[in-house]
Amino acid sequence: MNLIGRLQTVSDAYCDLRQLRREQVSYRIFADQRRLGLVFGGGSGLTVANYEKAMGWFSGNWPEEAEWPTDVERPAPAEQSIEAAE
Repeated sequence: MNLIGRLQTVSDAYCDLRQLRREQVSYRIFADQRRLGLVFGGGSGLTVANYEKAMGWFSGNWPEEAEWPTDVERPAPAEQSIEAAE
């Protein structure tokens, strides 16, 4: 699985767990509700820095009671989670 596939797997699982739309999560990570949809649809690329930012965000905001997707290595959580500020 490539990096975008890993990110999509984690994103889809998170959206299902939190009952959120992809656009809502995309806004929380990038302040752009279309970003994840464009990346997953092939209409836009993603820098390594933004990939790491997104994966760190997911790791830091992952529900404690939920299992991280087993086919994706979990990174260290981001230093500051965006949801904590809300």
